[in-house]
Amino acid sequence: FLEILRIKTITVDIGAVPLTVIPRDPKDRYILETLFASGADYLVTGDRKDLLSLDLPQVVAAADFAGRLSAFDSLAPPAPDSDK
Repeated sequence: FLEILRIKTITVDIGAVPLTVIPRDPKDRYILETLFASGADYLVTGDRKDLLSLDLPQVVAAADFAGRLSAFDSLAPPAPDSDK
């Protein structure tokens, strides 16, 4: 597992991107810095009190993200018929 994690890890400089939004919880600052510095499309979180309350389009709840992913199901090609 650790080898896979090492291969898939992307290192970012969190000091390279200034924050335009300051979270209420100072411990969440590095999470937002990492989100913006990495260019990630989404941060999936359950932190309704702090991170989700910022109303950033990239910060979404798990249920919302799952709904966005399910929208792609209609774009996928149909699965081959297993009877053939």
